[in-house]
Amino acid sequence: MKVVAGMVGGVVLLAATQLFGTDLLGIGHGSAPQELDRAATLSVRTVDVPLREGQFRYVRSEYRGITLLPDGGAVASQLRREEWMPKDPHQPWLLRTTQVGKPHWVPGHEGSGPAAAQLNPMLGEWTAPCGGYSFMAQPVDCEHGSETNPTPEFLAKLPSDPAKLWMQLASSGVQQGLHNISGLLATGRIPGQTRSLLYQALKHATGIRVTSDAVNVDGRTGLGISAAGDGDGLEFMVDPDTGQFLGSRLVLSKTTQGFPQGTVLQTDSVRMGVADKIGAAP
Repeated sequence: MKVVAGMVGGVVLLAATQLFGTDLLGIGHGSAPQELDRAATLSVRTVDVPLREGQFRYVRSEYRGITLLPDGGAVASQLRREEWMPKDPHQPWLLRTTQVGKPHWVPGHEGSGPAAAQLNPMLGEWTAPCGGYSFMAQPVDCEHGSETNPTPEFLAKLPSDPAKLWMQLASSGVQQGLHNISGLLATGRIPGQTRSLLYQALKHATGIRVTSDAVNVDGRTGLGISAAGDGDGLEFMVDPDTGQFLGSRLVLSKTTQGFPQGTVLQTDSVRMGVADKIGAAP
């Protein structure tokens, strides 16, 4: 039995998926090295909008998916995560998570009782310097950073050689490497040169593959980057025209609780911008 969930920015978010059928990895594969080279080149050419004093980097993520329950039931839900990050990271950040619509039972996988009662997402607002929100188990290092908190100091210390960078990010395997790179890109805090380096690092992953028809929550189509391997597979999407991160999806590697192999368990869509006021979307 398995419960599917996602960890994003330290917040446990229920797995979110589009339930419009079965999407299979492996459709429309292109040349992985060629596509990754193109994404790397486009990332360098894309101009990152600098923040002025009083402005905030804004990242909105939309999650859709199902949670598989131990009794065989499955609940579909959707969450929104918004974060405002100031130019000076020592100033207060704002994180807001909200439920979108009502959770509901997946047809054919109904359990007992109200669907919403099966879930316990963290909803609300939190503020803290450096994104060190009160619910986090460990304090945030505002200076040195980490894969989940990519400060300028942390990014500056990443290996400049793509092969060495991949070895560092994928020390426990290919899926860990994909999760680390996807997580870094999803923060909205990675400059073009570093995004380019991350795409180049992916060329050193075993079994890397690219699909040309990956679709995220917003219906935007991008290049899907994934790798063959054991366990449920992560695929993340990149805009083929800009090299920008669009989102990711988690796909079942085998039939689970009546859901066939290839079913998309979780999708998230990421949009980024610059806000003039904390708490207000651009």
